[in-house]
Amino acid sequence: MPRPKGNPQDFVLEQRVRYRPGYGTYGFEDAVQADGRIPAVVVGHTPTRVRVRFTVPMVGSKPRTVDRAVDAASLIQES
Repeated sequence: MPRPKGNPQDFVLEQRVRYRPGYGTYGFEDAVQADGRIPAVVVGHTPTRVRVRFTVPMVGSKPRTVDRAVDAASLIQES
């Protein structure tokens, strides 16, 4: 069953969003907040995906910055 894709053009550069990672996404567990989403910033988009950047805290070392191309349907605007 295909997942909804959303419209990447609904998001603009530097917009603050909340990203909901899909099932099977590993390595970001420490960045997920109580609502199941990760605060992120839009850094680009293509006709089919939105590129977001977020920070993952790392125990015992510096935080790691992650860029991901995601479905627009997995994003909501941060209020």
